Amino acid sequence: MVLGFARIGWTEFLLILAVLVLVFGVNRFVQVKDAVVKAVRNLKDAAKGGAGD
Repeated sequence: MVLGFARIGWTEFLLILAVLVLVFGVNRFVQVKDAVVKAVRNLKDAAKGGAGD
């Protein structure tokens, strides 16, 4: 059974994005985005076994 909130469309995604920008502000939001991208890259590297070598 798939939960209803598990599938979001572009409209919902943009609404969530707009709320985050309002809460954090544009500059802080960019910093948060960069941190998330870096964390995902590190996670991918660790999954491949490339991190920490």
